[in-house]
Amino acid sequence: MMVEKLELINFLSHKSSTVTFGKGLTAIVGPNGAGKSSMIEGIIFSLFQDSFRTLRGGTKESLKQIGAKSAFVKLTFNVAGRRFRVERVIEKGAVDKLYEEDKLIATQASYVDKKILEVLGVPRKEAYLNTVIVRQGELEKVLESFMTAGGREELMRALGFKELEDMAETLKEERNEFEKEYMKLLGEAAQLENLKKQLERTQEEVQKLESEKNKILENLKVLEKGLLYVEKALAEVPESVEQELETTTARYYKTKSELESLIREAKKVEEELNRLGALKKELNNLHSTLVLKEEIRILQDRLERAVFALSKLEELKSTIRRLEEKLTHKLRIMSQKLQCPTNVEVVVEAYNKLKAEVEVKERLVNSLKVSLEEKRAMLNSLDKSGDICPLCGTKLTSETKLRVQEKIEIELNEMASRLKSLLESLKHEKEMLDAVERLNVAGLMDELMALNEEKKREEEEKKAYLEHVVEANKVLERVMASKVSDEVALKVREISKFINTPLETIRLVRQVAELITKAEGRLEELKRISVNEENMKAEMQRLINRREELQELVVHLERRVEELRKKLELRKKLLEENNRVKAQIAEQRGKLLGIEESINGYKKRLEELKELCKKAEDAELEASKMRNFIGFVDFLRNTVFGRDGLIAKQLRKAYRAKLESEVNNYLSRFGMDFEVEFDEDLRLKVISRGEELSVDSLSGGERAVLALSARLALAKALSSREVELLILDEPTANLDADRRRELVRVLRDLADEIPQVIVVTHDHEVAEAADQIYKVKKDNGVSIVEEY
Repeated sequence: MMVEKLELINFLSHKSSTVTFGKGLTAIVGPNGAGKSSMIEGIIFSLFQDSFRTLRGGTKESLKQIGAKSAFVKLTFNVAGRRFRVERVIEKGAVDKLYEEDKLIATQASYVDKKILEVLGVPRKEAYLNTVIVRQGELEKVLESFMTAGGREELMRALGFKELEDMAETLKEERNEFEKEYMKLLGEAAQLENLKKQLERTQEEVQKLESEKNKILENLKVLEKGLLYVEKALAEVPESVEQELETTTARYYKTKSELESLIREAKKVEEELNRLGALKKELNNLHSTLVLKEEIRILQDRLERAVFALSKLEELKSTIRRLEEKLTHKLRIMSQKLQCPTNVEVVVEAYNKLKAEVEVKERLVNSLKVSLEEKRAMLNSLDKSGDICPLCGTKLTSETKLRVQEKIEIELNEMASRLKSLLESLKHEKEMLDAVERLNVAGLMDELMALNEEKKREEEEKKAYLEHVVEANKVLERVMASKVSDEVALKVREISKFINTPLETIRLVRQVAELITKAEGRLEELKRISVNEENMKAEMQRLINRREELQELVVHLERRVEELRKKLELRKKLLEENNRVKAQIAEQRGKLLGIEESINGYKKRLEELKELCKKAEDAELEASKMRNFIGFVDFLRNTVFGRDGLIAKQLRKAYRAKLESEVNNYLSRFGMDFEVEFDEDLRLKVISRGEELSVDSLSGGERAVLALSARLALAKALSSREVELLILDEPTANLDADRRRELVRVLRDLADEIPQVIVVTHDHEVAEAADQIYKVKKDNGVSIVEEY
């Protein structure tokens, strides 16, 4: 793989950077913190987006530039002549994409990751990140993979040995499942003897049930004969007897009810005839009550007028209270401000006095200001005039001039002090005056006059109300003196108690009016009753005759109901017996059905037991086969798969030969005079002239060449392709001058062997050896990339 173009938008410190990479050695230079390593991290993130967990912040959001809502990374790269472009977006809901040329071949992060591994030809991303990309300070880390136990553990995982261990573990789990199945088969086979005993017991139960079934069939024959006898007896008592009884009973109760109703009606007619004697007295009372109808109407009219006057009076009282409260509130505030009694005339007088004082003080302040200006002008003239008096033109001695100046200054101070005192007093009085004026002191007299006017109207309405009450009393006295019914008299006496409360009185008067209306209706009713008296007597005789007829019919119907009840009782007993016999027959048939079902169930169970016996016999045979298969699985797990299995040994042997050949090939191309060997556990040994050397005995340049050779060989072994790209981040960091020079030479040689080498550095010696240089700097926290 070779990188062609990298574009970063809002990625880490890069707001908008685009870099094009060519063949040879490319150096990315700049001071620490300028954003050089961010470019390498952009390449890593483009290829393997979930590598953000190993980058700076540990989250995707931490890769966005501070304040940015989203970030965008685009990488164009070439693999074996095929051009690809991967686009990664850090934004909620965004979709990653992978293109070959301009054709979209994968979307969504996980599918893009999988496709990139397939394109690069590596089994997993760690194999790529730990070989062709060298992070800062990790140049020689690859040597730990061949020199330490922990490093070799990681190396084995990268080379795919972990899958062999996983396969062995999977076989172990499968073997356990087979073991469970084997034990289950043994358990099924062990049930064979028990199943045979169950089969024998089930056959005995079938025989018992067959015998019980025959007994039930005999009982059914006897019960069916008894049922025929009962049904014959029922036919002699027809079903219609119940309907006839119901009809006759209904007629009996209807006739009896009619008789009782007729008796009540006759009693009412009799009572009504007895009442007719008292109607004449009631008629006389009603006539006298109706005479009051007009008086009651007049009383109601007087009371309604009184109520209207009272409502106006209450309304005026409410208005007066509101005006008094408003005026009192204003007077209280104004009197507090003006420090005077709460009286309208006094408050207005105090306000006018205060207003006059303010005007006087304002004129005095203006006068003092003019005098002050004149004194100051006089003092300035005296200073400028020399020895000549500016007022009279005479010559002044020094002492005279000094005394005049002192006198003027004293007068200025006195006037300024007086002016200050006046201004403070004037400010206080003006604030007081403004506060009073905001309350509309000018309208106080109008409000007082309005209040007095309302009080005068109150007196007039009160007088009108009392006049209406007096008129109502006169009417009430006439009503009380009249002869009326007891009910009306009671209401009239009640009215006299409430005459001073018009609303309640009106309610009572309306009730009296209603009583009079009812009396009118009652009068008409009594007149009609008196006219129909002869008709009522004739009706009474008719009712007596009808009562005798109904009494005879009731006695006859009682006898017939009793006869029908006896027949119905007999039919019910026959029906109960019929139902009982049918129930016994149904019970016996149910038992018969249950026995037959049981027999069928046991027969079915017999078939099942026979089948289970056969399965148990088959299970014995299957268990034997399963035992042999478990042995084969154990052979695969313990001998073929696993870390030390046959496959793992062959893989280590193949990797050992390939790595040893590739590392020595690169060492030779870099001009090293030593070579390496790998043992069966891929432990690295340095050999020079037939002797083993310690890695620590190598020079810095030799160690760097060895580390790079090991990385390149490992990358080639994992991808089965020629290595076309190597990325190194600050490889010269923490190296002394000699080791830096050696590493620069190695990098230059490396660029001759590998098509594309990208180095991030702040070392100028590395930059001088590069074919292409990009300089990175920061401006206001934003990284800027320029080709140098």
